[in-house]
Amino acid sequence: MDIKFDETAHKIVQVTITYTHKPEDDDRIDNLLTLQLSNFRYFKLFKKNLQALATLDTLSKIYSANCFHCIRCISNDVKSIYEKEFSALAGDIQKILTDGHGIPLFHVERVGPSIAYWAPKFRIHETDWNNVKDIIAKGDSCESLGLFYQLWIMMEESRSRNTFLPIERNHYLIEENDDEYELLQSYDFMPQDLTFPLLPTPLKFLQQPKDDSQTSANIQFVLWLFPPVYVTDTVAKEIEDLAGFFGSRIMTDDPKSLSLEQLLISDIVPPAKMTRGSTMDVSWEKKFEDSPYTQIYTLDIKHTNAKKIERIPFIYPFQIFSFIEILRQQLVYNALFQSCFNSSTYCPQRISSQSSAANFEGLIRILYLPIPTSFILTLF
Repeated sequence: MDIKFDETAHKIVQVTITYTHKPEDDDRIDNLLTLQLSNFRYFKLFKKNLQALATLDTLSKIYSANCFHCIRCISNDVKSIYEKEFSALAGDIQKILTDGHGIPLFHVERVGPSIAYWAPKFRIHETDWNNVKDIIAKGDSCESLGLFYQLWIMMEESRSRNTFLPIERNHYLIEENDDEYELLQSYDFMPQDLTFPLLPTPLKFLQQPKDDSQTSANIQFVLWLFPPVYVTDTVAKEIEDLAGFFGSRIMTDDPKSLSLEQLLISDIVPPAKMTRGSTMDVSWEKKFEDSPYTQIYTLDIKHTNAKKIERIPFIYPFQIFSFIEILRQQLVYNALFQSCFNSSTYCPQRISSQSSAANFEGLIRILYLPIPTSFILTLF
């Protein structure tokens, strides 16, 4: 790594990285690193990006595989699917965020491809979508999307040997101009075409080359979740099943042994004040400007086992959408829960119905009963 420093202006003017296999868009990577190293606020991101690049470069040396090309294959598919959904929806990128494959980001905060796949309702409403659309079309950074839930696509070392596309093939998605006969002779396909809710026609993906002599290595793709997502055991198991034999490495038990409900309010109520199977000695009140009523929620701490998902290893790009769908379902539930139990509704002391009725014209008392984990995937 070379760092050019302007002694007169007292600032870093350029960071340049040297690789074993040079990425196609190394200028954008260098510019991103220069920006982050020049501003102390982004130093943690700079270190994480530098570590990711070092990992890709090291794995490329160890296994004689071009990891930067592998990332490029995924990037091309992510971009191509976005363009197909953009065309099918006449540019409705908000729907692509909430129902489709998500909005692709390239070298925005993190090197390589990321996908913005979900955002709470208030964040969606305050976003200028026309501006976002223009920024994405230009390939520029979009700060507002940095506040959305994102998946960062990277690579890491694997215990098992996996097969990747050769250097002459730069995408898994089969396009209309592909030579079908040549592909049939050289590659395995998904057993069936895949249908997606926003696309009018199914998509077909290559699974792996039939001859793996030059393209196999102990490497795998990995999705890093920003921020991490708390899920129930049921949801974690479904993600584990989709990830296959990688599943045992994707989940992290909460170190405090808190339930899902406790984790979702842990920023408000200190974990030390919460115990499983008890009713918390607090109330949660929600007032409405256009109504004389106040809703009071009572939270019973149930034993809903939770996992924290920070990373999901995978091999093929067609797996990504399935992960996104499951994560969205859990995030909808989490958002619904937190719309009732949050810092604005939190009252440290329990308020009786009589004292509440004296202060408000009307009162609605609601007892919160956590939704059984087996129902989460069918409710949303």
